[in-house]
Amino acid sequence: MKNFSGKWLSISLKNSFKHYNHFKNDIMSRRINNRNLIFSSQTLYILQRLKYYQINLSLCGCTLKGDFEYLPHPISIYISKNLNGDYNSHCYLNINMKSKCEYFNTTLIPKNIIKNLNTKNKNYFEGNHCLNKFEIFDYFIPNNNTQIINLLHPKKNGKCKNKQRTIFLYYPDYLNITQDLKEYTIEKYTITNKNMMVYFSYVETGNYDHPPIMKSMEYNNISLSYFYHLANYISFDFNTMKLSEVYGSLCKYCLSNHFIDSMINYDNKGRLYFNYRKLEKLFPNDFNFIPESYILKYDKNILIEKFKNYKQTKDDLWIYKPPEGLQGIGIKFLKNSTDFLKYSFISKYISNPHLLQGRKYHIRMYVIVTGFTPLKIYIYNEGQVMRASHNYSYDLSKIDNNTVSITNGHFNFKDPNYYHNATLNTEQGTEWSIKVLKNYINKNGGNWEKIWNDIKDISIKSILINFDIIKNKLLNDYKNLRSNNIVQRFGFDILIDDNMKPWLLEINGIPGMALYNIINLNNKIGVDTDFINLIGLIPFERPNIKPLDEEIKFKNKIDEEIQLSICEFERPLGGLERIFPIKNTLNYYKQFILEPDEYNIALWDLIEKGEI
Repeated sequence: MKNFSGKWLSISLKNSFKHYNHFKNDIMSRRINNRNLIFSSQTLYILQRLKYYQINLSLCGCTLKGDFEYLPHPISIYISKNLNGDYNSHCYLNINMKSKCEYFNTTLIPKNIIKNLNTKNKNYFEGNHCLNKFEIFDYFIPNNNTQIINLLHPKKNGKCKNKQRTIFLYYPDYLNITQDLKEYTIEKYTITNKNMMVYFSYVETGNYDHPPIMKSMEYNNISLSYFYHLANYISFDFNTMKLSEVYGSLCKYCLSNHFIDSMINYDNKGRLYFNYRKLEKLFPNDFNFIPESYILKYDKNILIEKFKNYKQTKDDLWIYKPPEGLQGIGIKFLKNSTDFLKYSFISKYISNPHLLQGRKYHIRMYVIVTGFTPLKIYIYNEGQVMRASHNYSYDLSKIDNNTVSITNGHFNFKDPNYYHNATLNTEQGTEWSIKVLKNYINKNGGNWEKIWNDIKDISIKSILINFDIIKNKLLNDYKNLRSNNIVQRFGFDILIDDNMKPWLLEINGIPGMALYNIINLNNKIGVDTDFINLIGLIPFERPNIKPLDEEIKFKNKIDEEIQLSICEFERPLGGLERIFPIKNTLNYYKQFILEPDEYNIALWDLIEKGEI
């Protein structure tokens, strides 16, 4: 038995295992926030692999909103707390793996939730049984007799040949945004067949990925399923799962977030820059939007020479950014000529940021990718403008003050100078909307239209950095999947300097989606609602995967992907804008795709001919 404890939690591990040291170091650096333990992806990966160990964590001072939380196959995680509800009470996160099952074992189901399940024989759960994915769905779906949903018809006189109706979500009425639906037909449809009902499933990743999509789904009568197999839409972090298990279980009409290897290649700052550098060498005038950076593993000799006589000055500042870090945690300024040897990845600090009322800021944008074969990219027209809590200073003695030099909310939310009363249309609050930023820049002599076009350009090129890697992985290893079986909503962090040039700071594959003010509520529920409407969820009957409406017969796999893309292009966009592929910029961006495949070439050909 090994034991260790820290400020937030204590943990006991029965038996030792080879990942113990990483697990210990990672878990001790984490914090409790609402009901979430925020672990690194490697630790979550470890947790998913524990088949013969029992772990008990005692979480001090946590506040829980629910009684349990699931990670799907192969383990179940649930949380319980003292009934007195005392803030200082201990909470217990129990992870148990008692037997191997292909999908799920009944012994992993917490007793306190069995009463909430739709079970035909609750005594069944007293034994030790393996459930297959169809049994799981039957047991874990809510016990509803009917479901009233909204169905979007393909656009009249459009070019979409596949006439299947898709799920449509209305914006919740508490949002300050509207949907322009004059060109579309939407009908209410009542489902009485339990096996046809529409469900979504999610797995808490510890990064608040799900509240907006949950609110939008629930507002539109789409129910939550406790298990992801055969749900219409599944949201979870693929990096915590064994991919063969996840992709192998996706049915033809099941859609899920997170492309294979997207977390490794987009979220990891070192890997993103490593792949960016390849295109930077080929196209130096086009790939110039990430600050100068170095990877110690590959650039040690260059760094030794570059930092031989380094002294920190306001025009020559360098920072270490943890490659897999988030929320600005772990960012440090290099102080001397040997500091770089401590860190795996360093970047030039942009010391001349454009300021809003004296404060540094960055913009969180949302970029949607609905497939790589063919590639389709969209950008959302709103986002969050995250300002620092204090005025920016060129005084080097203040550079380590995180609420001056770093704009992440993790640091600034806690500062007494942080003004929470954000509004959608005024320069009030520490966080602004894009609309307010646009007006501020334009009235102060800037050109927001050019900045916005530059941001769109960065968004496209950033996705292209890893295009060949992910496209080849999908085509070679997962031929059973449709292109749109997997989609993703990325969070892009953009900084604008005082020359009005946008820079990419980082990409988040699981952007934080917590709802804590009116700007977040509007933007995050808005983008997730538009996201679901765009990708086109199709109701289907289980377990035979029979769609509500029959689809057309496609000529071949290429024809199938192209026809599905055409139908996607004709769905309502809401606040989204398709930025790739479009006719007037297609030739420019094609040059950066070094290994075009037959799916993308076929779609580009139709666009260039003006047929779609």
